[in-house]
Amino acid sequence: MITNISLTTVCCLDQLEKGEMGGLGLRTDDCRKTFQELSAKGVTFLQEPGDRPYGIEAVMRDNSGNWLVLVEPKEFSPEDLAGR
Repeated sequence: MITNISLTTVCCLDQLEKGEMGGLGLRTDDCRKTFQELSAKGVTFLQEPGDRPYGIEAVMRDNSGNWLVLVEPKEFSPEDLAGR
């Protein structure tokens, strides 16, 4: 039995269930490998893994409509984002 849940956690779970969470970032060590593993299990992605200034990213939605973003982060500086 769970007895120590914060109000923030309860609100987040409620938002997730209703598809109102918006976007949720999920860190992974290997975005392309995780994409392949999840795709093989039937997960549908809206965006395949792609290189971004901050790392590799893939986008999916859960069955409630929330956006889930897999991110394999890399080191970057503000200059990497200049001119975008």
